Amino acid sequence: MTSSNDSLLYDATDDDIRARKRAEIGLAPTRSTAKTDLHRPPAEGDAANRGMVWLGWLLGAVILATLLLTLAKAAGAPTSWPFVRAQLRAWVTGETPNAYITYDESLTAPYRRLIALNFGAAGAAGLAEEELRDQYKLYADPQDGTYHMQVWPGNLAWSVLGKICLGPYRLETAATISAASPDGYAGLMGRFQNARNFYLFSINGEGAFRVSLLQDGEWRSVQPWTPSPAINEAGRSNALALTDDGRTLVFYSNDTPLYSLDALALPAGNAGLAAGATTTPADVRFDWLRLYDLPCRTP
Repeated sequence: MTSSNDSLLYDATDDDIRARKRAEIGLAPTRSTAKTDLHRPPAEGDAANRGMVWLGWLLGAVILATLLLTLAKAAGAPTSWPFVRAQLRAWVTGETPNAYITYDESLTAPYRRLIALNFGAAGAAGLAEEELRDQYKLYADPQDGTYHMQVWPGNLAWSVLGKICLGPYRLETAATISAASPDGYAGLMGRFQNARNFYLFSINGEGAFRVSLLQDGEWRSVQPWTPSPAINEAGRSNALALTDDGRTLVFYSNDTPLYSLDALALPAGNAGLAAGATTTPADVRFDWLRLYDLPCRTP
């Protein structure tokens, strides 16, 4: 039979026993610095396990990105950052993702890897956006989905694509010259080497076209202003196209060939959009841009 004190001894918790012993020797029942919860040191494998989890996530992200890029390439969709960023912004904001469209190859043969750019969600999508006082202003207008070139008299403005050498290609756009400046002109640039060497294929708002060569900083007229019924006058849109198959440059307006050039003074190079003004400030609007390319071949 046990005493009541013995009963308390066996029924007490460990904390009660420790408190009583501390009180017997004149100490406070509990230490003021004692922690309520005990913490154990990390096990040797914890850090390694966390590292493996992060490595797994990273590897999964790399595999997913590789898969998406592979699918995009197979579908002919562009994978450059401006296009990807435009699509991501459209997805986040709920806008219609019209930065690019892949067309049926049977309709675009023999060209492949079509990029169709609308200047809406994508903005300028890599084209220049800048202003030089009393010379030109280049900008994308997301409200109407167009790319504008405002040019002051006696000036030429341009913006090239973000490629060094396209090889054989077809470049298309839709350009409208403001009705207020019929002597303004819009065009496509071919075999662009630098600001002193390129071809310029242009139309004006009076229904005429011209082909010019800038070589070593000197302008040369390849074809002077020539009227054509295939060109709409100022205020109306014109579908312009330029092809370079490595041997011949061909300029089109509204699916009609305007000029073919095979005596080429410049090697393969970049391409882009251009606009200019003569006597009055010109405002040229580009509604979209499409680029097709072919495998490179020698002349």
